[in-house]
Amino acid sequence: MSTSWHYDLLLPDAAIEGMQATVKRLDDVTPKIDQHMQQAAQEIGQRVNKALDEYLGQSPIRGVTDKPTKAKADELEPPKGNELPGAKSNSSNNIKTKKARKISSRLKYLGKTPSKTSRTGKEVIARMRKEGKIRDKFGKTLFKDSKGNWHPLSQADMAHDPTDAVRWWNTKGRQYGAKSKEVREWMLDPNNYTLDHYSLNRSAGAKLKETYLPPINKLKK
Repeated sequence: MSTSWHYDLLLPDAAIEGMQATVKRLDDVTPKIDQHMQQAAQEIGQRVNKALDEYLGQSPIRGVTDKPTKAKADELEPPKGNELPGAKSNSSNNIKTKKARKISSRLKYLGKTPSKTSRTGKEVIARMRKEGKIRDKFGKTLFKDSKGNWHPLSQADMAHDPTDAVRWWNTKGRQYGAKSKEVREWMLDPNNYTLDHYSLNRSAGAKLKETYLPPINKLKK
């Protein structure tokens, strides 16, 4: 469908003529741009080929990909097994590093602390919301830390409260044995947790002078 009537109604003749002249100039220039781009691409390709030929020390041979000579191939040390040269030493270093990483006594005796998204964490959040320690503001969920300051929920740690984990373990938990049913029930009880800012929770743990005593019963694997 022609749109000439549309331009005649909305634009003056001078503007229409100017637009038509611009389109004509673009039509004239486009082939020249394409030609220059092709020439530039050919020139780049020639320079790359020349650089490769100079690097290999061979005369230019168009359309042929040279293979490494036998003499050069013999100079290369073949990898042993499935490893590249030097990979074996790196692999052994990684094994030593893994062996050097010891599991913490807390993780070994008590097991993992439940996350905020676990069933325990959700119950802690629901309780603190009823207590007015969690609120929503401007589309974000905030919590009040142990100092009375508000932070995004993403900055919260699951902190043991009112009894710290090491204190409970040393006074009571160790008699049941590491990761025993009783120990795991205590670790998953939402009444033993609150949310605190990660900086406060971790610094409080570092300030404790107590260390985890070994379990009285055998360690459960």
